[in-house]
Amino acid sequence: MTMAELKPGRSGVIRSIGLTPERREGFVRLGLIPGTTVRCLHRSPLGDPTAYELRGTVFALRACDAGEIRLEPGGVRQ
Repeated sequence: MTMAELKPGRSGVIRSIGLTPERREGFVRLGLIPGTTVRCLHRSPLGDPTAYELRGTVFALRACDAGEIRLEPGGVRQ
């Protein structure tokens, strides 16, 4: 599944990021690295962007970017 498919209140563990190396670098700086648990908090009223929590930090991603991040469902909240 992708991060964009994650339902509010659910968590997943990042497995891979399918972006170009230049774009991937920015996501790595945010802490989006394989093995990290991310939780979907809520979607905006129009459905995009979506708020996520990663290691106690809340951030928003557009669906087009979140769709490039592959997850394994589940995970432990960090």
